[in-house]
Amino acid sequence: MLDTLDRNDINKLLKRLGVNYNITVKTIHASYYQVLTHFGLLKNICTNAQRKMLIKEACTENKVRLEEDDMNTLDSLLSYQINYLMTDKAR
Repeated sequence: MLDTLDRNDINKLLKRLGVNYNITVKTIHASYYQVLTHFGLLKNICTNAQRKMLIKEACTENKVRLEEDDMNTLDSLLSYQINYLMTDKAR
């Protein structure tokens, strides 16, 4: 099974099969991270912790108090919107 093999095992297997090519195994997130870094777009991405901090700041500025569960729900909704590249109008 692929998840039990590491990159070295796969490359060793390829060499035994006569394929002289090294491959890199990454998760889809690691691949996207590499692409964003390559094109200098990583600075435009905020982490989960940064997103939660921005939510808290927005609540404080607007004098809105949210319980932790409500904060997590709002964070999940924003994360969903971001992951599916939805505009504010599409929500």
